[in-house]
Amino acid sequence: MPVISGHVLFAVGGLVVWLLYLITDKEVFAWSTIAILAFVATFGLTMAVRWIGVYRAGPIRAPAPLMTVPPPGAADQRDAWSPTDSWAASAAASAGRQGRPGELAVPPERHFPVSVVIAHGVFAVTTIVLVLLTVLGVGES
Repeated sequence: MPVISGHVLFAVGGLVVWLLYLITDKEVFAWSTIAILAFVATFGLTMAVRWIGVYRAGPIRAPAPLMTVPPPGAADQRDAWSPTDSWAASAAASAGRQGRPGELAVPPERHFPVSVVIAHGVFAVTTIVLVLLTVLGVGES
């Protein structure tokens, strides 16, 4: 979560600094934008590497239940900690689920479509190249 938050915050901050450069035409804002874009790109590449690993991997296998059948002789013994008579029914019902409640069988990153991730990367590289060309003065007469 800190990488995603940092990526977004630095990107928004970089946009604000770039707008300040466009309004004031002071070079300090242009070079500051380049520095901020370096952080944005670093966080973006970190997330891209994570996404590739998650996307290529299969779904996470649900953990095996801790206990699927009552221990031997449990029907003879009963105390405050022993399961009730409906224990076997609840164990059988939970064995059909893919994990514990609240547990994901697939990481959330796997749901990002490939086209969206690639388009975001293309736009990011385009932005960095255009900012660099502008700051370096390429195309000025």
